[in-house]
Amino acid sequence: CGRELYLKITFANTMSSAVDVAMTLNGEEYANIPFYPTGSTAAEEAGNYVYIPVILDKDVNTVVFDVLQTGTSALYIRGAEIVAVSDRW
Repeated sequence: CGRELYLKITFANTMSSAVDVAMTLNGEEYANIPFYPTGSTAAEEAGNYVYIPVILDKDVNTVVFDVLQTGTSALYIRGAEIVAVSDRW
């Protein structure tokens, strides 16, 4: 079993409402991720993030967001990174 981490997704959603996107992790259905509306611009410097708690396998992991099932082209995923949280309070 792996360690709990966060998948940090940088995005822009230029629609006026949230978009739910199905996510699979290592080939298994994982969750529907809500991407909140960020405004009419998809500026690259915008700091819009969503953090998704995940438990990753030791070696290789595959994450897929089924953006096409949303029926919109207004969701832009710019980046993804793994974030470890070491401080708890």
